[in-house]
Amino acid sequence: MRLTSKTDIDATPEALFAAMTDLDWIEGLARRGGVRLERLSGAGPMGRGSSWQAVFRLRGKDRTVVSRIEAHEPPRRLLLSGETVSFSFLVEPTLIPLSRQVTRLALSVEIKPLTFGARVMIQTLKIGKSRLQQRLDRRLETAGRMLKERASRAGRA
Repeated sequence: MRLTSKTDIDATPEALFAAMTDLDWIEGLARRGGVRLERLSGAGPMGRGSSWQAVFRLRGKDRTVVSRIEAHEPPRRLLLSGETVSFSFLVEPTLIPLSRQVTRLALSVEIKPLTFGARVMIQTLKIGKSRLQQRLDRRLETAGRMLKERASRAGRA
């Protein structure tokens, strides 16, 4: 199943990419959201091959996701792959400059089932795809506002 969304943000692609790859900020957001995040690839800057394990509670159970950066092309594109027990996924945020100060954040999410139960769940999600799409659109707008705020703070520092 594939979902896409986009939002326009008043910031340069360079500033947004820097905010998107600010590990301390991202890890802080994850912790505040109840996610336990462990970097598997060791210390150092984020780049191709960097990987994490995230553990979070969903529907009363602890879930574990292992993700890895497959492509790191500043200031334009990231490609993250990941896997759980039942699903594999690809997440691709792309930054497209529209003008000097406006950038479009386009997001593509692809989820593939790895088990029969996951395949049934994906079919169920497809039935309510329009509602799922609306949720993704709202979340991306919220993320865009947060990235804009982070980028403007970093620019003042």
